[in-house]
Formats: sequence, C-alpha cells, structure tokens
Amino acid sequence: MKIGAVIVTYNPDIDLIANTVKFLISNNVETVIVDNASKNKKELMNKLSSAFCVEENENVGIAKALNDGVKYLIKHTDCDWVLTLDQDSIMAENYFEEIKARNLNDEVAVYFPMVTDRNQSDELNKKIIDARIKEIQNPDDYFYIPIQSGAFIKIEDYYLVGGMDESLFIDGVDFDFFLEIIKYNKKMIGLKNTFLYQTVGDKIEKKLMGRTFHPTNHSPIRYYYTYRNFPILIKRHHDLLLSPHSSTRFKSFFNFEKKRVIKMILGEKNKLKKLQAMYKGYHDRKTLDIIRKKYM
Repeated sequence: MKIGAVIVTYNPDIDLIANTVKFLISNNVETVIVDNASKNKKELMNKLSSAFCVEENENVGIAKALNDGVKYLIKHTDCDWVLTLDQDSIMAENYFEEIKARNLNDEVAVYFPMVTDRNQSDELNKKIIDARIKEIQNPDDYFYIPIQSGAFIKIEDYYLVGGMDESLFIDGVDFDFFLEIIKYNKKMIGLKNTFLYQTVGDKIEKKLMGRTFHPTNHSPIRYYYTYRNFPILIKRHHDLLLSPHSSTRFKSFFNFEKKRVIKMILGEKNKLKKLQAMYKGYHDRKTLDIIRKKYM
C-alpha cells in the first residue's frame, strides 16, 4: 500500500500546514499541496518545499483542487490510496496506525476518522462522537456520510466515480462524492479509535432566554452555495436518500439546516446579507445540471 495526501489551501495558517506536512512525510506519505491562489502563496511554497505543490491561477474551489491533486498523484506517483485534508485539519497521532491495522479489501473504498470540532466543548464533541460510533456499528445503517477531510480513499474508486463534482465548488462536494461511492456498492468504514480535529465555521457561544447555542458564523458565500447545491443533490440522489437505510439521515439534514438558519438569525451578524445569499443560491440552483459529471 502506497499512500498519498492532498491538502487544499486558501490563505492558510502556514505553521499549522507545515506541522501537518511534517507529520505526513514522517509517515512516508507522498504529500501534494494544491493552492487556490492564496495571498501568502509565495511564503507557503517556500515553507513547504518538502511537499509537491500544484498552483491554481484562481480560487477554483475545493472540488477541482482535490481532483487536480489526485491527478498529480496518479501521474507522478504509484500511490493507490489518497488522504484528503482541509487546511485547518489536525490529525491524531495514531491515524496511520489505525489505517494499517485494517485488512484493506476491494469492497471498502473509504475509511474515515471521527471528527471533533475544535470550537466545541469536549462534552458536546463526546456526545456527537458517541452517536456516530453507535450509528456506524449498526449493520442495518450504512448511511453515515463523513466529511472529505480526513477521508482515506482508494484512488481506483476515486477515479471510478469520476472524482469530485467541480460544478458544486464548495458545499455538498463531499456529500455528493460519498453518495456516489454508495451507489457503486462500495463500503465506507468509520475508524472509531482515531480522530480529526477540525473547525466548523467560526462558532461562538450565545445565550438567549437561558439557553446556550452556537452559531457557525459562516460567510454569506457559504450560505449561497449550501442553498444552491443541496436542492440539486437531493434531486440527484433522490432514490438513495429516500431508501429505508437513509430516511433518518435525510430528515436530520433538514433539521440541521433549519436549526442553523434559526441560530444565524438569532446570533450572527450580517443576517440580511446571509438571507439574501440563501435566496439567490436557491434561485440559481436552476443553473446546475442534475446529471452528475465526471472529471477523472
């Protein structure tokens, strides 16, 4: 087994990325940085000279950047597995030990760690992770959808489904990709003993009428892509999303979005801009093709 990694960057914290690259290379991982025209690109490239670098001429989004990174690995290395990472992800020290302890086989296309939000309390993270572990251990429920950061993907299967859908740009890219993996009857296995430490938006704690809640403080552009992309993905994967295995997960997506909007209205700034972005995104969904394209 030969492992590669693709990290997508856009105006990143260079020291954090450097630590991640050091960790990857110490584990003999062929590491590719795909930079989306960062303002600190020159400093980034100088600092990370030990990794391969792919420079985009503009911000092409997460999907195209990941595809370009995997294409680089296919062309220049003999890697058969790829780890995909966001720029703010921090991996647990035992990640590769957990991977190597697995009996990798043709049926499994993806392994993924438990994800904790660095902006949330340990108590809340534990509650969420316990629920996810219970979910992935249930043989009747294969439908837990991970995020792409921290996912360990067989390159053959990445190519099989045609890579990430570049028309989606940001939000829903991983949701769409992993649903395609399931459509090809490939398995995704959760690694309950290793973690990825991530930030989700810029969460802050708010209190209202004695209740505590945590708005994500995503930018208007993120709300735009969420409300543009997800109606398309629901249509695209309608049969799978409404299968007996996925009804709970399908409902939970709507509940999550409903709660996120309420938290945004109650606790975030620039509410009007964000609501306008949601409306525009939902209107612009008509510009997306429901048929999934292949980019690999």
